Amino acid sequence: MNAPIAPNWRTLRQLPPQAAVAAMELARRHVGDFASFTWADVHRPLLMTPFHRKLAEILEQAAERRQNIILSTPPQHGKSTFVSVAFPAWWLGRHPGDSVILTSYAASLAYRNSRAVRDVVEGAAFRVLYPDVGTDPASRAVDAWKLAPPHTGQVVAAGVGGPITGHGAELGIIDDPFENWMQAQSKTYRDRVWDWFKGTFRTRIHENGVMVLISTRWHPDDLIGRLLKHQPERWVYYNFQAVYEGNCGRDDPLGRKIGEPLAPALYSLEALRSIEEDVGPRVWEAEYQGCPMSVSEVLLDVSKLQIEDDVPDNVKMRYAVRYWDLAASDAPGSSYTTGLKLGVDERGEWWVLDIARTRSLWPQTREMARQTLLKDGPSVVQGIENVGFQRAAYDDLRSLAPEGYKIRRVKVVGDKASRTVYFSGPLAAGKIHVLRRPWTQAFLDELREFPHGANDDQVDALSGAAYMLRRQTPQKARSRSWA
Repeated sequence: MNAPIAPNWRTLRQLPPQAAVAAMELARRHVGDFASFTWADVHRPLLMTPFHRKLAEILEQAAERRQNIILSTPPQHGKSTFVSVAFPAWWLGRHPGDSVILTSYAASLAYRNSRAVRDVVEGAAFRVLYPDVGTDPASRAVDAWKLAPPHTGQVVAAGVGGPITGHGAELGIIDDPFENWMQAQSKTYRDRVWDWFKGTFRTRIHENGVMVLISTRWHPDDLIGRLLKHQPERWVYYNFQAVYEGNCGRDDPLGRKIGEPLAPALYSLEALRSIEEDVGPRVWEAEYQGCPMSVSEVLLDVSKLQIEDDVPDNVKMRYAVRYWDLAASDAPGSSYTTGLKLGVDERGEWWVLDIARTRSLWPQTREMARQTLLKDGPSVVQGIENVGFQRAAYDDLRSLAPEGYKIRRVKVVGDKASRTVYFSGPLAAGKIHVLRRPWTQAFLDELREFPHGANDDQVDALSGAAYMLRRQTPQKARSRSWA
């Protein structure tokens, strides 16, 4: 474990007087030293790796040079501690007349960061550094609190789309504007975030103020992507890859060699490779490497599939689901109606056990669906997407099912390419098995040609079944709607 940059407040009394004075001066000057000095007062001792030192250095430079910065970092590497807590507290100590706006995808996260900043400012370590700066006892709400007079500084916190109108700021921080992968795959939501940034957040920042955006990458067109496309001259961009592998053509901020992990004290290379195997290439390249792929770059490596004649006798299925992707037309060349049965064995590996497929609309398909349902038996959960005309098909299939059979409404969000994230991890890890049957070759061809092939109904059905499988509880049935 890496040692902190400077002594923390609790160890200050153990230092010779001259060294103690020097430590306090370092904490006032530098974000990293400030974080080390104050953190043990209100939280556990702070882990300070070279990555965190670099983060602190970049934040400090942004404050001095009045730069707007974008920081792309992998999940769970301690970014919020420095960017959304230590940095604004350090800023308020140095500029107690300034206002700070803290935002995130949800108000609850912004409030949590606001509360943490307030805890630091109210802590004994902060008072040692800035004895004349404290909070106003009459204004301590987490969504908006003030410094005690004569200072006029304040902190305002809100979620994306939340109420920050009417509040100006010298420092504005956006800490992850998207909550999760599927939310960021929605163009509607990306437009909403972009409109909020332009129409609300940006208009609150004063002249010579500093904006900081720190986020996991989710999509080429996420907020980072749009700012780099439309305003590249206004931002300084730093991408920290979980494992340095060329950094999308950019220099590595830490100057690492190829293959070096970002913060080994947090995640070893072995642990990161295990994550890479679990989440698959698309999520790995976006969230962990900061290099999101466009839809045209989504390629499914069919060579990773394990083709089997049958399920071996020593492999036991834990449970199975079948997802129905229904056709909207029966015209020549249109999509098929596809019901894909996907099981998971006791090792956690997946099996494509059956594909029922026909080019016809639901009224003509309902008998095939009924026969398939009866063949599967009551242990196999049947799912139909909960949108448009498919809602009527759900009601129809449910009325056809004998008592004890489980039919579920399923709401899978995102576009066709983004939905492949539900099975891309097991696929990349070689943990999806496919039975050798008359339907197998067409299934493999469609996966191989996606997203440029003539059909994608089997890919959609696999995505839907994978989504169901990830949400299925084998011990007891879930509620009727999986929306």
